[in-house]
Amino acid sequence: MNVVEVPKKPGPNTPIFFDVVNNEALVIDAKKDVRQMKLISYNMDRDFSKRDDFVFQANCQARTYSLSGAGKNGKVESLSDAKNDFANVAFNRACGDHGAYMRIVNNAFSEMDSEPN
Repeated sequence: MNVVEVPKKPGPNTPIFFDVVNNEALVIDAKKDVRQMKLISYNMDRDFSKRDDFVFQANCQARTYSLSGAGKNGKVESLSDAKNDFANVAFNRACGDHGAYMRIVNNAFSEMDSEPN
C-alpha cells in the first residue's frame, strides 16, 4: 500500500479545491434566472490553508457564466462541452436542481424589480 505524504505548506503543485459558501446560490435576477455563488478556494495541504475568494455568476437561461475574484468583474463566457470542466460543474451547482443540498436564496431586489404576473 502506497501512502501519500500531505505537504505541510502549499507548493506549486499543491492541489486546490473549491467550496460553495453555505451551499447557497443567490438569485440576483429572477426574470433572466441569473444566480450567484460565493466560492472559497483552499490548498490541499495539512492545514487546508485558504487561497482566495471568488464569485461565480451563472445566467441559467443563456448558459453563460463569469468567475471573478471578490470585488472584481469577470468576463462573461459560454459553457464548454466538457461536463467535468470547472465552469460546467459550478454552473450545475448554481442552476441545477439539487434539492435540500443547495439552498436557493431569492434576492429581495430581484423580486422588487420584476414585473407582476
